[in-house]
Amino acid sequence: MSFFPKRSNTRSQIHLVALIALSWSVLACAQGAGTGLQQYVRAEWGPDKGLSSGRIQALAQTRDGYLWIGTAEGLFRFDGLRFVPILTAQNHPLPQILGLAVDRDGILWVRAADTRIRKVRRDEIGPPVSLDKRFLAIVAMAADQTSGIYATETLKSVVRLTQNHVDQLSIHLHTLLISISEASDRRLWIGTDRGLLSWSNGKLSAVGGPEVNQKINCLLPDTGGHVWVGTDDGLAYWDGHNLIPRSFGNHEMQHLQVLTIMEDREKNLWIGTARGLLRSNSVGAAWVRAGPSSERVPVTTLLQDREGDIWFGSGSTLERLKNTPIVPVRLNDSTLGESFGPIYVGQNGRVWFADVRHGLYWMEHGIAHSVLNDGMSKDEVYSIDGNGDDIWVGRRNGGLTRLHIGPGSIESKTWTTVDGLSQNSVYTVRVSFDGTVWAGTLTGGLNRFSKGLFAHVDEKDGLPANDVSAIELGRQGQVWIGTSRGVCQMEDLRCLPLFPGTQPAGKDVLSLFEDPSRGLWIGTSHGLFLADDHDEHPALIGTGSQPRILGLSLDTTGRLWIESDRAVMSTVPAELLTSKGSSFRTYGNEDGLQSNEGVHRSRSLVTDSSGQVWITTAHELAMIATHPTPIPIVIPHVEEVSADGALLDRSSADVPPGVKRLNFSFTGLDLHAPSRIRFRYRLDDFDKTWIDVVNEREATYTNLAPGKYTFRLIASNESNSWNSEESTVRVVIEPGIWQRWSVKVILAGALTLLVVFVYYTRTTFLLAQANLLADERLSERTRIARDVHDTLLQGFISSLMHLHVAEKQIPTESPLKNRLAFVLEGMEKVIEEARLTVVGLRTPDSGHENLEGCLRDFFQEISDIGNADLMLRSTGRPHRLKPAAHEDISAIAKEAILNALRHAGAKRVLVTIAWGWLGLKLLISDDGSGMDATVAEHGRPQHWGLASMRERAKQLKGRFKIESHSVSGTKITLSIPARIAYQRLSKSTRTKPSDTG
Repeated sequence: MSFFPKRSNTRSQIHLVALIALSWSVLACAQGAGTGLQQYVRAEWGPDKGLSSGRIQALAQTRDGYLWIGTAEGLFRFDGLRFVPILTAQNHPLPQILGLAVDRDGILWVRAADTRIRKVRRDEIGPPVSLDKRFLAIVAMAADQTSGIYATETLKSVVRLTQNHVDQLSIHLHTLLISISEASDRRLWIGTDRGLLSWSNGKLSAVGGPEVNQKINCLLPDTGGHVWVGTDDGLAYWDGHNLIPRSFGNHEMQHLQVLTIMEDREKNLWIGTARGLLRSNSVGAAWVRAGPSSERVPVTTLLQDREGDIWFGSGSTLERLKNTPIVPVRLNDSTLGESFGPIYVGQNGRVWFADVRHGLYWMEHGIAHSVLNDGMSKDEVYSIDGNGDDIWVGRRNGGLTRLHIGPGSIESKTWTTVDGLSQNSVYTVRVSFDGTVWAGTLTGGLNRFSKGLFAHVDEKDGLPANDVSAIELGRQGQVWIGTSRGVCQMEDLRCLPLFPGTQPAGKDVLSLFEDPSRGLWIGTSHGLFLADDHDEHPALIGTGSQPRILGLSLDTTGRLWIESDRAVMSTVPAELLTSKGSSFRTYGNEDGLQSNEGVHRSRSLVTDSSGQVWITTAHELAMIATHPTPIPIVIPHVEEVSADGALLDRSSADVPPGVKRLNFSFTGLDLHAPSRIRFRYRLDDFDKTWIDVVNEREATYTNLAPGKYTFRLIASNESNSWNSEESTVRVVIEPGIWQRWSVKVILAGALTLLVVFVYYTRTTFLLAQANLLADERLSERTRIARDVHDTLLQGFISSLMHLHVAEKQIPTESPLKNRLAFVLEGMEKVIEEARLTVVGLRTPDSGHENLEGCLRDFFQEISDIGNADLMLRSTGRPHRLKPAAHEDISAIAKEAILNALRHAGAKRVLVTIAWGWLGLKLLISDDGSGMDATVAEHGRPQHWGLASMRERAKQLKGRFKIESHSVSGTKITLSIPARIAYQRLSKSTRTKPSDTG
């Protein structure tokens, strides 16, 4: 069944008449239209900038901001600076990309020369999509209004593809399906090689026109069920009833093979043809220069990105037309210089401007005219203002001139000092609504001209200075005057300070502008200020030194435009005075402004009655778009994560142990101005604050400790507007075997055991050495005691016995008897001292293993020495003492007991042994005569008992204390830690405390 009816001659005649009428209409519009393309700045990318040399055949942009380019040599991803080739799972490029489509779900669909369709998954191209185990062979595709895409098959049928499903539509034809598109009313339009079809509610119908070529290359649905149709013989339009060819006035634009169609946000129609690119709108159509040369090459694909820029491919060159916010004005007069001064736009739309050096001009319909009246062409113009048909001009040497615009002529009149003007150098002039003219001079103060008379205002009338640099007229009739010493407001012929009694913050005024909702903006040589009802507030522009503010104005959107000596910028006034600062947008070559060098003249930045902002720089006259394209928020992306050069999975970046260098490569998606993007990043749990970068697009970390981290990235556009959404990558750095907690615990336990073992071994060795030394010392003392007893003491006793015999034989009356008795008494004392010394040196083996038994035996041994009462007391559970400790403790106790008997003459000696789990405490107290503090601290000369006791206590790591008094006697305390004294805890039953007397 055929859906293409035969042509009717009657209908053809009707369509022909409509075509002729439409062509005349378009032609008439085209004759009055300029190129209309001055608002675009062209840029291009080719093989020399990283793009392949293959022909560009498809363009698309995904919601993440990337631009996708399909070429004859493969698929590429573009972030504004770098082209990245996208490969298949087999790591090969997919050549001959013929089509790209992005559906509502953000999925990118790719059609290649092998007619198969694939989905792009992040960084690689997926396998071909199949239906019933056969691969789909696709000719054309277009996004569905809801989800997925529609595609035409080589089998002359239509399918609908979603992320996980393929539906076969009930459309089967006998002709080649070349193009397809879905309209807003869900009607499906299908272009074939035999005409146009529409499919709605399951019904397929043919749409034709007698004068329209039957091969439908491309389709663009319009509102109201209408559709644009591109054919091999031009452009056609379906208006809901008829398919009518659309032709253009220029004969070069007739009978073009239309390859692609796109409508931008401003309702401009872009038409890619076999002979180049056209733009058509209500004004007319114009060729768009494409390619590096004047040769027109086919344009097969078009795209408007999220920033509003137009992208297209011409051969192997990727081109962009950026819709700039600033449109330079190209003048027809080649004799006009390129240095501009003040500017004024009248209510009739005429633009008045001056050359910086000399001359005054006016422009209408793009044609500039020179003003020759009153020697104006030879004088420098400082300022321009107007009221109705009167234009007032302030001149450098010629005073004040009025130009009256009459029918076909300009009349002029000039006032100078001869006519009452205070000075012929008029720097700034403004005209009030009532016709009053205010003229400020370079050094002669202010002039008010009303009803043909001049009135002068200077410093004696309240003017801060006589050099008037700016005049601003308020909507309520206010008149503000700016000078080098500040601003004042006129009240009759008096100029009153804005804030009496305070020093003005804004001095050296260069420009003034009234903001009805905020106050008076004051531009000075050292920055910008705002004067409101209360005070003057500084408005900082960036950081550091502030620029000279030469011009100020507001556009219809409320954005404040600022011309400084270094840049042209704009900002939102509400943000400018906040503590957080303002988002400034600075304009340059990329925005259509070829010169940003400000000009120091009165009012180089003005807004006309329609809200259009005009600007002059030192070398350019331009107008600012009525509705500047808003700059979209930059979309940040972390593109690659690598560990020591090895790429990691961004969705789950698990870093193996031992990695020294972790690198994050990132980008920001702002195709409009990619070089102006600023980034901030931080690595949680490592970076304490955000790190700012401008030109760098990677972050590197070295020697990170094992753990979990999160890398965060944000970006801002040229207006310093930061995207609140972050691009994040979670990173897990795996610990090495030696860094794991289980291994650390095992190693710590092993180390602890090793330390304990070494300590125990060392202690055992030292104790063994100490015991050995103690045994040797004990043997030596025993030997000395035995030698003393067996030799010296026995000899003394034998000699004493002989002397006693001799003493008995001497007569009583002999004088020798008393002397010999005295010697015998001395020898007995010496022998007694020697016996005590021998007792102290010897430690007889009592057979007892505990300290109590040892001391009891010692008590029995010395019981015949002196008349003291010896007592022993024990508290706590006794413990087995270490041999070395037993020997030293018993030696200290014996030395203390003997000292009490020998030197203190004690009658009662009490020894207390306190056994505790923290250590052993030995207390020896007596009731003897005591000792003074010096003896207790240092001992008696030639006596080593106390020193020996202190040395033994130090070896035992114990505390040794002596308390002595002549009345209460002496108390000696020895405390020894359990680990030094005890050999091991006793398992015996608790020994009852005992007293021995």
